[in-house]
Amino acid sequence: MLTIALPKGRLQKPALERFTRAGIVPDEEPGVSRKLIIAAGPAARFVVLKDGDVPLYVERGAADLGVCGIDQVLESAADLLTPVDFGFGRCRLCLAAPRGRSVTAELGRSLRVATKFPAGGPWRRTAWWWSTRSSRSRRAW
Repeated sequence: MLTIALPKGRLQKPALERFTRAGIVPDEEPGVSRKLIIAAGPAARFVVLKDGDVPLYVERGAADLGVCGIDQVLESAADLLTPVDFGFGRCRLCLAAPRGRSVTAELGRSLRVATKFPAGGPWRRTAWWWSTRSSRSRRAW
């Protein structure tokens, strides 16, 4: 049986549309059902997860394949093959600074980065971005 890790949220509908076109149709509507495992005929099933959990389920073998954003794959640091870009779902990293101040002009001084994300998680990608621009940035909790 093929187990597919399906994300909750805004990626779920376009992902289901792709699977439906491929002939893999869930027996129940994942957005309506509260079930976390939904059959899709006799040969497949969907496991409904948070987007960030998809790479870990696939890497650890709990799912055979999954759909999630490339940001989640990079953040998880999971050892995965990412062969398909479906062309939907975008993420962005926003950088804010006080009005009238330029972040790039101040890269020579020590910067403090505030984030809502825990260590690991999306902070990993943020830390990478800053490390390519400044060796003296630190995180504010």
